[in-house]
Amino acid sequence: MFETAHSLDKGDTRVTMGGTLNPETETSLAGGSFLGIVDHGLAEKTDLRVRLERRVETEEFGIPYSYLEVGTKWSFKNNWAFSLPLGFYFVEGGGSMRFLNPRFMFSQRISEKHEFTGVFHTKVGTVDGGFGFIPGAAIGLAVGNDIDVKALRLEAGYNAMNQITFGLGWQFSNRQRSNSLQQGLEPSEE
Repeated sequence: MFETAHSLDKGDTRVTMGGTLNPETETSLAGGSFLGIVDHGLAEKTDLRVRLERRVETEEFGIPYSYLEVGTKWSFKNNWAFSLPLGFYFVEGGGSMRFLNPRFMFSQRISEKHEFTGVFHTKVGTVDGGFGFIPGAAIGLAVGNDIDVKALRLEAGYNAMNQITFGLGWQFSNRQRSNSLQQGLEPSEE
């Protein structure tokens, strides 16, 4: 969630604070999550992402869990990207699972104030000794006066287990180097 195919400049950092909600389905209880994401520009067109999420379910038998994701994203032609994060689920009361979650992203800037993103992904891993995968897709819209600096992100996702998720996040970036370059100024040494 809260993805963009556009990479950060080397040394720039973007932070996202948000939450998700999902209705009850055959394979998921109704609930939501609170999350924090840090993206950091490692090199030109290469970012590192760390995501921490706490999931709570509204049902009596819901089992809360935490989710940690760490991975690298590579951007191509700045509208396309591929990421390969490793995700860890830590279930309250014991137990954990891990998945590889390859993603293909496409982002289109509609203007400086709007961006549309589409994501195709699949969680690949083992559960209870068996190998499996769960494909899914998400769409998102970023809105803000300058979405490279601050943006409100609206997201909707769906996976092959008929789970639907809606997300809302606030994103902000230090983008100091990019802003000075856009203004034709050299970055300050201060």
